[in-house]
Amino acid sequence: MNSEKPRERILITAKRLFYHQGYSLTGINQIIKESKVSKDTLYRYFNGKEELLIEYIKVARNEWFEKFNQYLSFSKDNASKILSTFDFLKESMVSNEFKGCRFLNLLSDIETINEKARIEIVAHKNQLKEIFISLFMGLKNTNKSNKELKELAEVVYILFEGTIAECKVFKDLWPVAKSKKMVSKLIS
Repeated sequence: MNSEKPRERILITAKRLFYHQGYSLTGINQIIKESKVSKDTLYRYFNGKEELLIEYIKVARNEWFEKFNQYLSFSKDNASKILSTFDFLKESMVSNEFKGCRFLNLLSDIETINEKARIEIVAHKNQLKEIFISLFMGLKNTNKSNKELKELAEVVYILFEGTIAECKVFKDLWPVAKSKKMVSKLIS
């Protein structure tokens, strides 16, 4: 970690701590100590913990969508891409040790609603929902109207989000398998 520039070290440390122990339990002094920067250095890059939080959400969102889109790129058609979102979810749950959605965890962890953070989290969720809508609108050989396809996409988006929560609750992958099977029926 010492090879990174101070700003990168701060963000890497915040990303790890906010996800693994929560935003409210992570103090600015712990971030300073573990990122091996001075207090002055941290405040040179970020005005405080809230500004660091917003930057963390933006960076985490970009990284998340980069991995998500990479998964989609391996599929040839939209039906396969829709199903591959659940393969992505399976891998994510295992690699994150069933800790759930970092964005929803963060939202539930913030004691008083931080409107800037909430707006960033909503932007993440809207971006994901729009991807599902786009994938459904591009399905071939369907007799469904655009309105029906959009509604179906929103249902699958909600199923995807609920699957994350259930994987966290049970610390198991069975919700992914059940959801993927249901989505397969919905799109066939």
